[in-house]
Amino acid sequence: MKGTNMSTTRIFPLTALVLVCVVGGGMNAGCRSDRFDKPPRQLLPDMDDSPKFNPQTATEFFEDGRAMRPGVQGTVAFGATSDAADALRATFLREDQGLYAGRDASGAYLARIPSSVTVDATLLARGAEKYNIYCAACHNYDGYGKGMVGEQWSYPLPSFHDPKYKAGATEEVVDAATGAKRTIAAKTSLDGYIFDVVRNGVENGAKMPGYGHAIKPRDAWAVVAYFRALQVSQDGQVSVDVPAEKRADVSAAVERANRMFLDKKAADAKKAAEEDAERERLEAEKKARKNNKPASPEVKP
Repeated sequence: MKGTNMSTTRIFPLTALVLVCVVGGGMNAGCRSDRFDKPPRQLLPDMDDSPKFNPQTATEFFEDGRAMRPGVQGTVAFGATSDAADALRATFLREDQGLYAGRDASGAYLARIPSSVTVDATLLARGAEKYNIYCAACHNYDGYGKGMVGEQWSYPLPSFHDPKYKAGATEEVVDAATGAKRTIAAKTSLDGYIFDVVRNGVENGAKMPGYGHAIKPRDAWAVVAYFRALQVSQDGQVSVDVPAEKRADVSAAVERANRMFLDKKAADAKKAAEEDAERERLEAEKKARKNNKPASPEVKP
């Protein structure tokens, strides 16, 4: 009897070990990128299938039936930390109307970039980066409105070098009460207006979409600064804006750039002509083969 019990006791651990190896091996095999028709094994299903609400969906969990929750009444954004001195708090509160909306206290567009934004090489580099990503596709890298997308537009896109977009441009308005005319700064010449267009688009997005979702307020001012730099780059004169000792070098660089541009333009035109000629040749050959194709033999009934 004693021997039988010992045998059973010894067999049970061995059987358990075999079962663990078989089950474990099967589970391990299922984790080695093997394909099965059955659903995968889930050791922790709540990690894969955790409950959640999709945007704009209904739920019975809340009394109003909305899954998306509105902000708590009477609260204001504080910041990413509990530190009241955190400099990032301003990006949540947005109390500076000029910095975050491009307007002064009366609601008018700012004439110039606000003093809270430091215009330096770093800002211009940031503006160039954002401009090249979001603006150049339509307005081109030089601001003349001849970008790859802009060329396909249903109407010509404006050039940033048009006088009405330059600082100092004016326009005449008529006083609704008196009918008198007066001259004011053109809206399109104001930095605040350009900032607003970058963030919100033109005519609420009807003519141009806004990029407020992708370009933050400080980056939008960087784009405005780069916008002005583009204008200056086209209006500059070597004899006036370049130091005397650098004028020869700049003139030579401009000449080289113009020559490279013209050479590339000629090479592109030549390549296009060759491609057109090759296409016409292939079409002519195809047409000739079609005309010279032997007639199909008649099938007699």
